[in-house]
Amino acid sequence: MAKTSEIIARFKKAKTPFTPLYWHVLVQIPKPAEAHGSILKPEDLLDHEEFSSFVGCVAAVGQFAFQAKTKAEIDLGEMTRKPKVGDWVIFGKHAGEKFRTKDKTLWILMADTELRGITENPDDFECLEL
Repeated sequence: MAKTSEIIARFKKAKTPFTPLYWHVLVQIPKPAEAHGSILKPEDLLDHEEFSSFVGCVAAVGQFAFQAKTKAEIDLGEMTRKPKVGDWVIFGKHAGEKFRTKDKTLWILMADTELRGITENPDDFECLEL
């Protein structure tokens, strides 16, 4: 039996703040592990660190996501494995619109074509600096 991922173990699924429209996908970003030091960091550095993740959990999918043809004429409707709510996905550092809700949950709203892959173990990936 595989051990539970550290990211998955500390991840708390938040209430989805809205339903994405059209081809958009809403991804919840796991909060980084708490630091155990006494160094105070400026607020903008904390924001930068929180959004440096390239892995997140799909929270909601728009009604037309993964159904259209891309500019390269790739039919997304013919994909054998489409990301669904609850899947852990990988995305690029400049993907989507990043925001935080009042409860401090981190989110990214992106187009379906901005997702790069699906992973079963988000701990396999390091959070890179933006």
